[in-house]
Amino acid sequence: MTSTAQSRSTELFEGPVFAKRSVLGRSPLSIRPIRTVLIRPSPLACHEEPIPIEIAESKLDYEVIVPLSGIDPRKIYVLAKPRSLLIEARSKSIVRHATSDVTERIERRLSREFVLPADIEAHSTTVRVCGDSLRIRARKSENDEQIPWSELIHFDTRGSLGCV
Repeated sequence: MTSTAQSRSTELFEGPVFAKRSVLGRSPLSIRPIRTVLIRPSPLACHEEPIPIEIAESKLDYEVIVPLSGIDPRKIYVLAKPRSLLIEARSKSIVRHATSDVTERIERRLSREFVLPADIEAHSTTVRVCGDSLRIRARKSENDEQIPWSELIHFDTRGSLGCV
C-alpha cells in the first residue's frame, strides 16, 4: 500500500448525499450524517517478514516444516498438486462496534505455495503436527508423466500423537 493510500485510509467517510433539494430549509451540503464510519487500514496489510519455512529434499521425498507459532493447526489447510504444495492459514472473527450497531466480519487468509522441481505422487502427501510445527512429507513420483490432480490433505491436529 502506498503512503498516500495509507493516509487516505484513516479519513472519515460520511457517505454520499442523495437529496438534491433542501430539507427543512437547509441545503443538502449542510446536512450532517447521523453516524460516521472510520475506515482503518486492513489488518492483512502488515509488512512483517513471513515466517521461515524449512524445506528438505531427499532422493525419495520432500519435507516441509512449518512453525506454528501461535497459529491454530485446525485453521491450516494443505493442498497438494503434481508440482506444488499450497499451505493456507485462515481465521474469522466478528467485531461488534461499541459506538454503533455495526457488526464487522473479518476473514483473513495467508497462503504460501511451494513449486517443486520434480513431480510428487498423488495420495502420497502426509501432514503431522509435531510439537509447535507442522511437518508435510510428499513422496516424489517415479513416473515422468502424470495426469493433473489436486488433493486437500486431511490430518489430525492433535500434537500429542507424537512424531515419527
